[in-house]
Amino acid sequence: YRSAFHCLSRMLATGGGSLYRSLPTTLAMNVPYASLMMMANEGARKVVNPSGEYSLTTFLLCGGFSGAFAAALTTPLDVVKTRLQTQGLGVGVEAAAEAAAHDAPSAFTVRYSGFVDAATALWRCDGLRGFFRGATPRVLMYGPACAISWVAYEGAKKAIVHIYNATSPTFRQQVFNVDKEGCKKIAAQAAQWVRDCAAAQPDTDWSFQYSPETFSATETDFAIEVIDAVNDVWRPDQGQRVIINLPATVEVSTPNVFADQVETVNDNIRYREHVLISVHTHDDRGCGVAAAELAVMAGADRVEGTLLGNGERTGNMDLVTAGMNLYAQGIDPEIDFSRMKEIIALVEEITEIQTHPRHPYAGDLVFTAFSGSHQDAIRKCLAQYKPGDTWRVAYLPIDPHDLGRRYEEVVRINSQSGKGGVAHVLERDFGLTLPRWLQQELALVVQQDAEEDGGEITGERIHRRFNGDYLNVPAGWTLRSYDLHRTDAGVKASISVGEKGDTVDLNGQGEGAVGALVDALNRRHGWQIRVEAFDESSLGDDTEANAMACVRVRVGERVQSAVALAADTTAAALQAILCAAGRVAETADVEVPARAQA
Repeated sequence: YRSAFHCLSRMLATGGGSLYRSLPTTLAMNVPYASLMMMANEGARKVVNPSGEYSLTTFLLCGGFSGAFAAALTTPLDVVKTRLQTQGLGVGVEAAAEAAAHDAPSAFTVRYSGFVDAATALWRCDGLRGFFRGATPRVLMYGPACAISWVAYEGAKKAIVHIYNATSPTFRQQVFNVDKEGCKKIAAQAAQWVRDCAAAQPDTDWSFQYSPETFSATETDFAIEVIDAVNDVWRPDQGQRVIINLPATVEVSTPNVFADQVETVNDNIRYREHVLISVHTHDDRGCGVAAAELAVMAGADRVEGTLLGNGERTGNMDLVTAGMNLYAQGIDPEIDFSRMKEIIALVEEITEIQTHPRHPYAGDLVFTAFSGSHQDAIRKCLAQYKPGDTWRVAYLPIDPHDLGRRYEEVVRINSQSGKGGVAHVLERDFGLTLPRWLQQELALVVQQDAEEDGGEITGERIHRRFNGDYLNVPAGWTLRSYDLHRTDAGVKASISVGEKGDTVDLNGQGEGAVGALVDALNRRHGWQIRVEAFDESSLGDDTEANAMACVRVRVGERVQSAVALAADTTAAALQAILCAAGRVAETADVEVPARAQA
């Protein structure tokens, strides 16, 4: 057949009787299947959820089990049904020959007199195995299908019906042209219709919700009159679940005024102990979250909002901001925001609206510090924080990890950044902890790069700049070996400098190894080197070098800083001095030691 319609038209052309040819057979399979499925479902529920509480998880698990169970047991009936429904189609000589070889009629080339005849032929042809052909795909299909069906069925049995009518003077006078009494009648009539329709569907667990739309622009005493009129119809005191929703349909006041309105309703409506008070705020004045939070403090039990605040005009109250505000104060909002990026991606895909990079908690930049003073404070706090500690980090009200964010995103470098941010990036990404004086010096260099580029400077670029300006050894100034001897006069040093096959020995004396090398360089080049700053430190076990030395030297008017990594602190210190001297020599047109020797 070319299509379902083509198939149907062919059947109708022959009288249409074939449409019901397999009705008895279908009933013979479906009735046992439905019976087994219902029996298994009820039994499984008593085991999984003996308390009988409403649980969609229970419906999902028990529905899937019962569907798979019934499908497995009724597979033989399905196989026989399939034989009956496809009899007489004929698949050619090979199928007939195979059936003849088994001394049995072909299931595809003969017509059966009924269910028993088809089952007998199947037994003669394939034995017991034939009755369970297709059992696995059948179970795999009916299990999930039944699980979904039960969840949909039971979920639909628990529903909220929401009615509303605008109650503010503008709507009464200019839109609906009714007085206050007419406005109340509209609400009460709708409440009666909902009550009567729900009564006709007793198997559903109904919740009724009423909103005096434009509540924030309505006289509060009149809003209470309308709410009482609706509740007099629904009678929450007699067991009907009722939600009274108070909308700031258009935000027209400060959050504290809205909260006062909510508190007045909370204190004066009838049946208060039997209803939930909900609020539905908008963001026309940018205060949707604040209004909802104050409303809860004023007595509201429930808030309505949307993810990331998407809604009409400026949007609804943002559930992300409201929930994370609670979380930041140590209160579980019972909404899982640990995969914030996935939530944002899904909302953006659905709404086709991009999230602002500075959107509270959700934007790309909300945990990012560019300011130098901010970066310095964050760096110091993170250095003291240990997993399990109470979170107390400057400028970060919550731990970014809780939202699936990385600390690497926190400190980023641009022209606003200072020494703290640059130092943090080198520590975080490359395990290099610089002394304060070198942090300041490097920060100025990086800041100049950022100002020239007008953008952000990556960690890799900072590291390359650090290597090029401080760490890389000038040609001919590599430390090859050193020999130190302590005497009563101080330390005598013999230091080999240069490249492989082209070295020179420098000899000097000083209070320590650094002083001895400085003395040797002064003698050879006629310099007056003065070491203005010197720091050395051990590195972590996961680095190739074990020690780092940082120096700043002055030669006349020239000041030069350098850094060296080596296997020990002495070698690092000597190499750092040589690096600084080599950079001075490059600009002062001084020969490298090996070439001067030659």
